[in-house]
Amino acid sequence: MGVRWAAAFLVALGGCGEQMHVASATSVGAAGPARGATASDGPGGEVGGDMAGDMAGPAPSCVSGQIGDATVGAAFAVGSDGLYWVVSSLHAPDNALWKMPKDGGAAAVVASTPSEHSGGKGLVADADGLFLLVTGSPDLDPGGPGWISRVAPDGSQTRIADGDEGCAPYLGDLADDGGSLLFVAHADPHCEDRTSYVLAAAKDGSGTRVLATAQAPRAPHADGGEVYFLDGTRLERVPEAGGAVETLAETGLGSPGLVAIAGGFAYVGDLLASQVVRIPLAGGVPVVVGSSASSGVQLTALAARGGRLYVGTSAGLVDEAGDGSEERWLSAARVAALGFDDAGLYAAGEGIYRFCN
Repeated sequence: MGVRWAAAFLVALGGCGEQMHVASATSVGAAGPARGATASDGPGGEVGGDMAGDMAGPAPSCVSGQIGDATVGAAFAVGSDGLYWVVSSLHAPDNALWKMPKDGGAAAVVASTPSEHSGGKGLVADADGLFLLVTGSPDLDPGGPGWISRVAPDGSQTRIADGDEGCAPYLGDLADDGGSLLFVAHADPHCEDRTSYVLAAAKDGSGTRVLATAQAPRAPHADGGEVYFLDGTRLERVPEAGGAVETLAETGLGSPGLVAIAGGFAYVGDLLASQVVRIPLAGGVPVVVGSSASSGVQLTALAARGGRLYVGTSAGLVDEAGDGSEERWLSAARVAALGFDDAGLYAAGEGIYRFCN
């Protein structure tokens, strides 16, 4: 049945967000370089949600605990030279893109996006650079379709992909796939054609490919030559090179929205029911490996690496065995996004925290 994340952890931690040391993570078979969120992964692990991760070289030293006090939305990335995030428009109407050293310290604005475009909703940071996805306005006038840009160190931006001016203008769920960026384009509900898309954009701006059409695509992730994504309540996959879409499993969840992949399994999280199921990539029946014991807890982010599953929630961060056999709470601070590097795990939301290997 999997573990149930007990609300009693708040009492055990005294509500103070006490940090616990994360067990050392071991690389287990992810394909290609580290990928980004919403989402992204470390070697052998992947993060679900609108965030990104980059596997940098090992830090000379690492201290677990809170390293920043920023309020971070779902757009968060771990780069080789620092941490990047976009503050939600509620807290920063200019939709500023921020950067901070991994060991903590002063944060600085490195770029911004027009507020009428709903701000940055996806980040990827890797050896190829920093990439920002802007969702697009729900009203095409004045906002217009979304886009993806490469952000230079001086903050200047070069567009490498644009949303459709027609009936699929709204972009989301940016993820890394080596030489390409995966993302989804959602249909305009006012259009007669309600088709949405899973796409791959070349990082050099040379073109965008349609990998699949779908009704409600979410959370694309690449592993082993396949791209996995949610379409409604189903987990689907399609070859990275293109081809037929295959349904891997019906998740059994009412509102699936997060995916993490590691060790031959896909982990899918339900955004409303706060439940996580594990599905073998070789095929099989979904098994519940975690759920909330409190109806007030919302699932916000997923990450998997080294046989461990990290579950971000509105009430804190859970570290559990991939098979759901045991769990522990790492933090009582709200989590919006997760990311890895060789030093450990980063959690961003109400503050930024690092948990060393």
